[in-house]
Amino acid sequence: MSKNDDQKDNDDQEQVLNYKPLDFKDTDILTFTLKINSKDRNYIREPNPFNFEIIFNQIQTNNNPKAIITSKFEKIKRITLSQVSIPRYIPRDYMGEPVTGITPVYNTANSISLSYYPGININNTVIYVLDSSNNEIKIEVLELVDLNNKKLYLVAAQYNNPFYLTKYISVKAELFSYLNINNNIYPITNIIGNIIYLGNTTLFPLPINTNSRLIIGDFYKNSVMVDTEGNKIGINTTSIQIDKANILNFQYLFSGQYLEYQVNTGSTNIISERKLFKISSITSKLKNSNLPNTNSYTWVDNINNTQVIISGIWVDGLPSRYSMASIYYDTGNTIRLNQFNFGVRDLFDERVFYINLSPFTPSKDVSTDPTINKSFGVLYPSTPNSTKDFLYLRGEAAETYTNVNLQNTFNKIRFSLMDSNNQLIGSIYNKYQNLYNPTNNVSLTSYLPFLPDVNIILKLEEVDKKFTNLG
Repeated sequence: MSKNDDQKDNDDQEQVLNYKPLDFKDTDILTFTLKINSKDRNYIREPNPFNFEIIFNQIQTNNNPKAIITSKFEKIKRITLSQVSIPRYIPRDYMGEPVTGITPVYNTANSISLSYYPGININNTVIYVLDSSNNEIKIEVLELVDLNNKKLYLVAAQYNNPFYLTKYISVKAELFSYLNINNNIYPITNIIGNIIYLGNTTLFPLPINTNSRLIIGDFYKNSVMVDTEGNKIGINTTSIQIDKANILNFQYLFSGQYLEYQVNTGSTNIISERKLFKISSITSKLKNSNLPNTNSYTWVDNINNTQVIISGIWVDGLPSRYSMASIYYDTGNTIRLNQFNFGVRDLFDERVFYINLSPFTPSKDVSTDPTINKSFGVLYPSTPNSTKDFLYLRGEAAETYTNVNLQNTFNKIRFSLMDSNNQLIGSIYNKYQNLYNPTNNVSLTSYLPFLPDVNIILKLEEVDKKFTNLG
């Protein structure tokens, strides 16, 4: 063997001994920016914009719209969440306004007392008013000042009356008369000191272990219809019927919500009666014109021939004048139907957000809370512009995969956004689907002050295929 041959063998051996596994450099990686908007999902099948699938390597079809990215990705080296924007305000999943630092505590079968955090003010004020017959009535009003320095005033429902308030009561504030306990609405029937007596306890007994945040049930209470002649709103023992109704006025009423049936009498328009009605179903009497929270979405433009029938139960007793079987119209009075609303949830109040991008998860347990070990990352809300109705979420959300555990080819990502308690945000859209998709098939922008949609920017780094067979 020649000297040159010996030298060649030595060089080959040195190359073998000096071999290093493939080092993935920037030049070895293809980077893609994925732009995802929840409005592109099938919002009939996935009404919640905070929880939907992004499908890869498929073609979009009109018959089955989905959030689709037609390209295929494989050998994923790194995935990074660059940006998320979300609506700042969404509907709450319960009726009323929560009070910070005050808790209702079971007292008797029909009353509660109030437990309060140090620093909370609860003031009881006794006032005297004259009724329509000039009889003197003693009324107690509770003033609540919560940890956010928000003032709320509670008064028994029978005295929450414009006749009394405008002429005699000196408290210059809005008074509330209903509480939400375990998502049941209870009218306040009397206040004595720190004890609040409630109606509606026969059908819905107060839970003995009541120890949750106090919620003022009628803080968000809206009039959905006022019948000044009493000839359009009729009632019987199981239903409320509205004649010549525009169904769009009732499209955000849902099963489980409450209506207040209010009777206004006399020239002074005194509220003579308030009765609570819990909704079980809502339909229209015209064929193929059911309301949007049923199975039909047919648009009805003939208002004069439309009847809306709201079925349910009178939870604190029947009105004094009603019909057993047919429909009774109280034509001598003004009738109001007031809706107990969900109110608004401000997502800026959340301390952090947990984002899930299944199947992308941390390779090890990374949290002191085992329920969030599968979360892709943690985000927090940026300080919002007071004129804007959306939030940018920022934080750390990225995962890197080595050359021995490169992410295999995948067909879809399941995006979900959780609040600081690791509860899915936006579940109310699943329960009441036309909160996102109103009755009529026109642009959502004509109905909603903002679109409750989520924008997601993902950066995906894929190993260049020409390097995948090395090492």
